[in-house]
Amino acid sequence: MERLRGGVVAADRKKWSKAIGCFTDALSLLGESLTFISEVCDVRRKRARAYIRRGWAADAELALRDCDMVLAHSPAGARTDTEMLRLKCLKQLALWDAASAACTAFRETHGTSEKLSKIEAAVQRGAAHRARLRLQQEMAEAEEEEEDDDDDDE
Repeated sequence: MERLRGGVVAADRKKWSKAIGCFTDALSLLGESLTFISEVCDVRRKRARAYIRRGWAADAELALRDCDMVLAHSPAGARTDTEMLRLKCLKQLALWDAASAACTAFRETHGTSEKLSKIEAAVQRGAAHRARLRLQQEMAEAEEEEEDDDDDDE
């Protein structure tokens, strides 16, 4: 698997786009055959990590897709790394409710860790920020309605 080795080398050198390309080529060679499912999961996990580290628009969505595929085909004991990677995807996508639920599930299954605590804190900050924005929007809409009512009274 020359392409897989090339992806690993590129990732080690932080050349994320090259790593993603190599991992994608390796997946094309492997196909989605159940015969090679553990290899496919390994390559998808590596590609998801490269997507997250590259951080381009839509990369978190692509990484999330890879994580979900890996989780669907991995035994429970081999899921910890992918579940943590999935949490990072949800955080980057600002899917605060899903990220919060995933953090809770991760903690219940694997216990707490420094990485999890950092992600949970970021998720809580993101959710609080979203709540503040919604409140501001609601207040602005209420003021607008009040002004419209005042205009109608005149």
